[in-house]
Amino acid sequence: MKRLNYKPRSIPWIHCILLITLVISQGILPASSAQALSDLPQNTLHGMVTAAGSAVVQGAKVIAWQGTERSSNTTDINGAYSLSLTGGEWHVTVNPGAPSITSPNWVYADNDQVVVYNGNPDPANPEQTLNFEVEPTNATITGSLIPPAGTPPSPTPFGDGNRAWVRARNAEGQGNTVQVDPATGFFSVNILAGNISLVFTLENPLWAPPLTLSGSEWTVAEGETKPAGTFTLLAKQASITGLVTDEIGHTVPNTPVRAWRLDGSEVFSTNTDGSGNYTLHVIQGVWEVRAQPAPSSPFIAAENPHRVTLPTPVSTGVALLKVVNADVTISGFLVDRNGIPISGLRGRIYPTYQKPDGRWFQFGQGAAIVNSQFTLKLSSAVSTNYRLRASFPDTTGYSAISPVPITITPGETRSGVTFPVAVNNSSISGAFLDHDTGLPRLGIAGSVYAASNSGALKRDRINPLTGLYTMDVATTDLRGHGGTFWWLKAFVDPTTGNMIQRPRQQAVFIPYNNGAGADVTANFVVTAMDATIAGQVRDPYGTPVAGARVSVTEQFTPAGLAFHRWTLTNSNGRFLMRLPAGVYLVRADFRNWIAPVPAGISVASGGSAWVSLQFRETDATITGIVKYQGSPHPAFIRAYSTNGGHVTGTAGADGKYTLHVSSGDTWRVQAVSEDGNTFLKSERREILTTPGINVGLDLDLLESETLPDAVIFTFDSAEDQVLLLANGTQLMIPAGALAVSGAVSLVVRPLHELADDGGAQPVALGYRLLAFDEANLLIDHFNAPITVQLPFTAEQLVNLGITPAQLIPSYWDAATNSWKPVDAFSITLNDDGSGTLNLSLNHFTDYATLSNPPGQLIFLPAISK
Repeated sequence: MKRLNYKPRSIPWIHCILLITLVISQGILPASSAQALSDLPQNTLHGMVTAAGSAVVQGAKVIAWQGTERSSNTTDINGAYSLSLTGGEWHVTVNPGAPSITSPNWVYADNDQVVVYNGNPDPANPEQTLNFEVEPTNATITGSLIPPAGTPPSPTPFGDGNRAWVRARNAEGQGNTVQVDPATGFFSVNILAGNISLVFTLENPLWAPPLTLSGSEWTVAEGETKPAGTFTLLAKQASITGLVTDEIGHTVPNTPVRAWRLDGSEVFSTNTDGSGNYTLHVIQGVWEVRAQPAPSSPFIAAENPHRVTLPTPVSTGVALLKVVNADVTISGFLVDRNGIPISGLRGRIYPTYQKPDGRWFQFGQGAAIVNSQFTLKLSSAVSTNYRLRASFPDTTGYSAISPVPITITPGETRSGVTFPVAVNNSSISGAFLDHDTGLPRLGIAGSVYAASNSGALKRDRINPLTGLYTMDVATTDLRGHGGTFWWLKAFVDPTTGNMIQRPRQQAVFIPYNNGAGADVTANFVVTAMDATIAGQVRDPYGTPVAGARVSVTEQFTPAGLAFHRWTLTNSNGRFLMRLPAGVYLVRADFRNWIAPVPAGISVASGGSAWVSLQFRETDATITGIVKYQGSPHPAFIRAYSTNGGHVTGTAGADGKYTLHVSSGDTWRVQAVSEDGNTFLKSERREILTTPGINVGLDLDLLESETLPDAVIFTFDSAEDQVLLLANGTQLMIPAGALAVSGAVSLVVRPLHELADDGGAQPVALGYRLLAFDEANLLIDHFNAPITVQLPFTAEQLVNLGITPAQLIPSYWDAATNSWKPVDAFSITLNDDGSGTLNLSLNHFTDYATLSNPPGQLIFLPAISK
């Protein structure tokens, strides 16, 4: 997120020019016109949208939002726009607008920018300039849709009522959406070259995409037009039916019911009728179903989703759903630590309650804090003891101190509940210093991510004009330390040709000082990436591979703080990466081939190295049976080898599995599964493979931990959201981050079926995150970053024999069959050895915490220059 005019020490960003201009209208207006003018916004924001710094972009939609206020305009033939805005902090982004048959020829891949007007009008800056630079597309993917078999002929099979949209995007969620041609079903989408997936959105509620679409990928080279083929849609012949009742068995009419397929390809919704009945028309697969009352409803969802398996295209499933009556209303306001009311704050308050197993659950979705006040609905049928928690945007200048316990009685309405917050009484600031000169490094893009031992999170982007950053933070004396510890992690975009020199993470302590706090300094050193690693990747038969992911990982440094970089091979299978001098492990991944043996490379400052990597044939198999409590059990099978290979497979209901691997390698094999809400995991077993069939590697599943429930949240995109899962995983979503208006549905599914990837193995569970807008269009790239907090325990680390520094937050790239490290994160450490990884995300996919296994560094001959 970029800021303008927020603090003098961290204002303008690259491509953002601040103009201080007072515009005074000449002449005398009629009284009526003068009154009308005074009722309008008095501040002006204008600027340009350009591609690659020069070409103007016409017709781009520039959108500004502040709470529920919206203002938008499109760029003219000169790429210029102008918006009228009231006072306050406005978030601004750019997008192509509503999809049409013609694809945009650009992609905006950055986050929102922020502009602040101190008044209406702002006495100092009523007129400001904010420019956007988009990325030109450099490839195209085409295809056609065909209506389901049996659809009556029509001159416009994809006209009104049957319209269809296609989104083409890469693994980072960057792409474009088009409407298919109503008459022909043809589509053509301009994209960024790379590994591309397609998502179909269909207006006809009885149509569905083909099953083969989920997981399909196309590698599209720069300058290429790739035909994806013809896709025949399916008619929804399967269904899920049921009844929604409250806790005493009364039916609940007009209640939304939502269902999502476990593979993440589909989400559907309907409402119960006047008798509380519902029917969802779906396709075959495994589905989760939940009643999801609207925020204005007197009911709240308070049960786990129901899982329904539909094995055939014409299956019918039944799910009887329950909601609970929100019979208690609690209202209150925010106070400081001395109990004095505080005004003007916004945020989110959310209640949690404890189940007999000791886990804390979030009840409902909480409520917005508006002008420091909140009104919250609870249910005495669920619990009479709750803890209220709160979260605030960075810009409020306050942080929650601790949860507030509250005991309720059935049917009560209570007011005057106070929630204490702490003012940000301290600051952390510093510079990105040049390695050679010791002076602040200017003109680079970078960020600092911070997390405290009290659970607060902060983020600031470096000011490229000064090389400085500043974060206002809070320190308290509530943890027994006489202050607060903050952990900082710095990151520089490697495309700038620079990186942060070790240490990339620092810890600072801010004393409480009787509430006065302190200002502390933490500098980071930036060094140039003046070395290169280049090479070529070939398949097992010697043919160059386009679209393979090549990654480099810095060695002899803590895994989570190591320098990571990746790129995709071009049409000739070649790659080139700039990096600083050091020792690196170079790996390649692509689809289901066995990865090449990793190459250990040492490259000097100013030097270069050449690496040849070749995928390996699968000339051996590993077979066995998975059992749980002595009986065969279905499972997900994952394996990695000492030479960097990694494969996955599945065991069916009979427990049998087969893995296709390479021979002459030691493979470590593990099964993971579930039994209700219990996560099952076997010990890893080793086998040295020989050519042909390697039999008898049986795996026994053991209970590992409790699985959180899959959940779906539906909320107003204009409100801040805090969503808590049962194992402590938390999502913090700023207002407008997923969409600038309308309702958003967010699906969170805990994942046990996580692959190894030769370079790192999963620590525990992962999560599949999917978001959809009101039209069920997939939201795969965000206007502003959201934060996901992934907890870990000291016991998990001890069992794995690792330290927190070896944890690697990562996301899954299906096209290259590998995990990619998340650079934008911070870590919180607790006194008991547990902690939290705090990920800053700009797109959704599968996320997990990984760790490097021992003995992964393997050196192969490489040509250095």
